[in-house]
Formats: sequence, C-alpha cells, structure tokens
Amino acid sequence: MVSKSTRAKDKGKCLFFPWLDIIGITLVSFMFLRVISLANPSRYLNVRNDDTSFTTELFMHLENIRLTGETDEYISIVNVGSSTGREEIANVLKKVYKMNPRQIGVDLYFLKLQNPVTDSILKAAADTIKDKTVFVCGIDNDRFLHSFFCNPEYSKYYIKDSDGQVPIKEGASTLLHDSLNKSIQYYQYQYSIGNDTLLSLAAKMFEPKLKETGVSINQDRHVISYKKVKIPVIPYDNLDSTEIAGKYVFIGQYGEGQDIHNTPIDILPGIEIHAQILNTMLRGVEIQELPLLWEMLFSVIISLLFCYCLVNLDRRSNKHRAKGNEIAAYIFDEGGLYTVFVTLFIIILLLLMAYIVYEEWHIHIKLTYALTFILSAALFGKSLYKIIILVLLRVKDKLPLPIIKILNHSYYFNKSI
Repeated sequence: MVSKSTRAKDKGKCLFFPWLDIIGITLVSFMFLRVISLANPSRYLNVRNDDTSFTTELFMHLENIRLTGETDEYISIVNVGSSTGREEIANVLKKVYKMNPRQIGVDLYFLKLQNPVTDSILKAAADTIKDKTVFVCGIDNDRFLHSFFCNPEYSKYYIKDSDGQVPIKEGASTLLHDSLNKSIQYYQYQYSIGNDTLLSLAAKMFEPKLKETGVSINQDRHVISYKKVKIPVIPYDNLDSTEIAGKYVFIGQYGEGQDIHNTPIDILPGIEIHAQILNTMLRGVEIQELPLLWEMLFSVIISLLFCYCLVNLDRRSNKHRAKGNEIAAYIFDEGGLYTVFVTLFIIILLLLMAYIVYEEWHIHIKLTYALTFILSAALFGKSLYKIIILVLLRVKDKLPLPIIKILNHSYYFNKSI
C-alpha cells in the first residue's frame, strides 16, 4: 500500500489543462446517448425511421424562402386530375406531343380496370409518340417491376410488338402510392431489376444529355436538391403550347388520389418529385453529403471543444466564488446563464457554419451527432461525470497510486480534496 503522505502529495497536483475532465465528460455523454438509443422502442419494433435530418429541412426551407417566386424555365407539369381513363390519357398524350416538347414523362395511376378497347387506343397512342416519351414503371419493395400499362391487380405485363420487343421507353420509380411515413430525399440514376438495370424516369428523360454532362451513371444515392421554383402546372383540358414547346413535360395527377409523398420542404405529389429530380440533374447543383467518417470526426472535435468550455466555466465560477462575488459565480456556475449562453452560441455558430458550407459549396453537414452530443453534455453529461468523481472521492484512500495520478489531471477531483 502507498503511504498516506505520498498519496496526499500526489493528490495535491493539478495540471492547468484538465484533459481528464474533457475526455471524461465526452465519454459519459456518449454512453448516456448510447443507453438512450438502446431504449428507443423503434429499435425493436418494425418502425421506419425518417431518412431526413432536421438540418436538411431547415437549410432547404431557408434556401426556398429566397427562391420563392421564380418560375422554372425547363419543366412543366400537365395535370390530368381524375381523368385516368386510357382513352382520355391517349388523347392528352397526342395533344402534348403535337406541341413539340423536348421530352415527355408519364406517371399515372390507373383507377379503372383494363379492357381491350381502351387498351388498344392507349397502345396505339404510345407507339406514335415513343420517340419523345418515357413511361414510368414502378419498383415495389420486393424489387418487382410493374409496367405502366399494368393494372395493380394484374401480374407483370409488357406491351410487346410482333418481334417480342417493348416498343416504348420506360423509366423506373420507387414512388409507389403514399410514402408520408418517410421523407423522400434521395434519387438514383438507375436501379437493378434481377440481372438487368433500368434508368429512373427522370434519368431516362435526360438520357440524351447525360453523356454530355459526364455524370457517372450508377446505383449510388444522390440528394434531391429541392427548389421552390414555380413549376407551371397546366390542366389537361386547357393546354398552353408556350408552356410545353421545348420543355420537359411531365403528365400525371397533381395532388390527386394516392400519389402524395413527404419531402424535406412539403408534401408533394409524385409527379412533382420526378420534376424536382430532373431539375437537380438539369441544373447540375447536387447536394453532396459529408461522408460518415468525416461527420463523426467533426462531431468528436466539436464535442471535445464544448466540454473544454464547460470545464472552464466551472473554473471561472469557483474563482469568482473564492473572491466572494456570488452573483458572478452563479452566472458562470453549472446551469447558470453563461452555460446556457455558451451552449446556444455554439449551436447557432455550428448551424450558421453548416449553412454557409451548404450554400457556397453544396455540401451538407447534418450535425446530428454534434448537436445531440452538445445538448446531452450540457444537460446530463457533466453532472453524471461529477457524480462519478464524487464516488471516487469517497473511496480515494483505497485507490492505487496510478489511479490517483490520473485523477490529479481532473479539475473536479482536485477541487474537492
């Protein structure tokens, strides 16, 4: 055993830089968050978590405040409303095609059952406009492909010509029915269907220009850069050639039926989400996400700096208390005004920095880990760490010398001796 005089001598040491407290509060806060996450019921229930961080929604809303009022010059939407009969759609397709659009994208949900007469009319119309038209085909959760010319009650079905080839262009989509339980934030250029690959609806419409852009066509996820520019929505019975000629035109139900989805900026119909994806491709302004490794490293650095601020606030509080200035001591003390101010200041500073990076370089730093940790450390982490130090103080006489030497790097341990 170590003598009391030796231990007392070592206990009196206290380095100016309290690295043990900084690391200790960081680890305790992390463990607290870990325990909370294990207690999350969604880990054990079949609950789909939202794929969007709150910073994504915040930054897109701030950007859209600035953009509101602008009109998109490349894209238009033709709203067919509740007119989902195959003969009616065939007439709309032929009218739009005659107005010389750049490309037509069709995403419709047929409410009426198939019959041979209307099917043949729609097939004939599709065959005459196939050079400029892409029809959607849906991919369900089982990676099963549903052709545009298929009723949900039917199995996989394609329209084939006499040689057995599909005479129309199809683009894939995973926007099947409502998806209000999950925010639509990502898109892909192509999807895998069995041993084959299929371009998405927007990518298929943009295909003639894809090679010119030098974009790598793969199955990686890309962030949709939602812009609150006004995309003209034209009723199918009041078509305007000035809004169609030379544009990419989407034909579908706008806010009708089941095709509505949650997004970072609002609840949007599926046809507008396709338009936003194409808009992202056309403008070439894609939001890049910070890789997870860099996100974690950034969060660790911010966490250590914040914990250093917390410890220094306590040190300043005790200096004022030693001088008899109780008001200043309270301001700097744990839970005091200065702690609240510093916490809010750092959160606002991080959000401002992340927004500047988002606006200038189109890089999205989610800040999920950093902000969660800061709140955890300020509200619980430091208090839990100080409780651990108090427990160690109660048994300090039984601690071996190496442990005492380590604890001498703690401001809280030395303060309480």
